[in-house]
Amino acid sequence: MRKSFFIGAITLLLGCTGGYFIGTFAHSEAEAPSDRVSIVYPVNENGQTYGSAADARNYEEEPDLISAYGSDGKTTGYVKKEDLQGPQPQNPEEAMQLMKDAKPRDIPLYDVDGITVIGNFRIEAGEVTVMEEG
Repeated sequence: MRKSFFIGAITLLLGCTGGYFIGTFAHSEAEAPSDRVSIVYPVNENGQTYGSAADARNYEEEPDLISAYGSDGKTTGYVKKEDLQGPQPQNPEEAMQLMKDAKPRDIPLYDVDGITVIGNFRIEAGEVTVMEEG
């Protein structure tokens, strides 16, 4: 019996209590990468890009500071994309263990300067989906 695992950033992000919108990653097979226009983000005074990650297809296309709602549901600001990542698994077994051991964690919510902390953003563990194949 073979098991396949679907574990990733989307699973973790679905458990966030703050509002982080990554948009859809589903694209037409006919859409070639060269058909897409490069995403251009504004840059703050500290050289960090900022904005929504809704149109990003992968981690590299996300801005340095990603638009988010704070844990209070009212404060809007930015989270650093590296703060969202957390530990990364090297294989499916590590991924399962990380998900089992996951605890809620707070990361800073920043003003557009990427320095001034204006609140927090809570990340909570999502659910692990294990699909059995016959």
